[in-house]
Amino acid sequence: MPEPQLQHRALVVSPFPVETARGNATTALRTQHRLESRGAVVRLVTPGELQAAIADFAPHVIHGIHAGHFALALERVGPLENVDCALVLTIGGNDLYEHLDLATGSGPGAHDDAAWDLVVRADAIITNTGAQHAALVERHPRRADIFLAHKYPEVGHARVAGLDSRIGGRRPVVGWCGALRHQKRPEWLLPIHRALRTTFPDLVTLAAGPPPTDPAGAELENAMVAEPGVLRIAPFASGTAGAIGTLLGRCDLVLNTSRTEGVANFLLEALHERVPVLAARTPGNRDWIADQAWLFDSRDEAIELARKLLADETLRTELGSRGRAWLDEHADPELEADVLAAAHRRALQRR
Repeated sequence: MPEPQLQHRALVVSPFPVETARGNATTALRTQHRLESRGAVVRLVTPGELQAAIADFAPHVIHGIHAGHFALALERVGPLENVDCALVLTIGGNDLYEHLDLATGSGPGAHDDAAWDLVVRADAIITNTGAQHAALVERHPRRADIFLAHKYPEVGHARVAGLDSRIGGRRPVVGWCGALRHQKRPEWLLPIHRALRTTFPDLVTLAAGPPPTDPAGAELENAMVAEPGVLRIAPFASGTAGAIGTLLGRCDLVLNTSRTEGVANFLLEALHERVPVLAARTPGNRDWIADQAWLFDSRDEAIELARKLLADETLRTELGSRGRAWLDEHADPELEADVLAAAHRRALQRR
């Protein structure tokens, strides 16, 4: 017998505005849509809007994305023990490495007391991979409150102004997406781009993401803008109203250079669009990537494998098809919605 529809009010707290298409914002928007499909009344807010939304919306559940960011958002509201509605937490991509010190392999471990206090206080927790789930279950006092929901991407094909004219007839096209921050290892992008251009002189690298927020990022941004063949793509909306599918539609290969990663929405979106993926063998990536994408261990290996893929259209087509087949077999939007709904029911029961 199917579970009854949800009937409660939920605030989903996104660390970033959804028009930035940041990974955690994309997850927040998808969470809103999945919960609404199961009957919940949902409002999506950013941290600065949370306190006013609690007073105005009177939520039964507050659902935050990323332990570190959600803990900071709740600090604006007051002491954690004074939050009197149910709390649901979705573990963010880099949470295990940046805030929770639950890294499943080599990587920059860390620990943030506020983030861990939130993990313990949360009435239900959503993880996205078996490795995340196992790492949390091992250390958490309440196993029954931890859920595994494999992400299924929402892909939009809105127009990206000037994209076609900027690319022109140049090929091949490599896509990279992310903030210019340490965890994404963006400093590898230009050396890889330059090396590939020696083999493919007309190669274009599309580097999508928000403006940098620190001097090192600004310096890299300036270098990227000045580099022949690199096109910086401004942020655009997440989800089905966004343009990630339009961007991916121009790509022959998607590149991920991260030091740490969870389940990057950009990579799932590429799999959905049958674009072959070449990703760094980080602890997070290797947790879920098997033969549906190619992994590399060094910058030189990334260049070697990218050359091999870009030179062989049949190989790219086979890898792209394998990625989509894996996604459709491994994840499902209806199942994701069911797990999120079950987590909310559990959280409401606990409160």
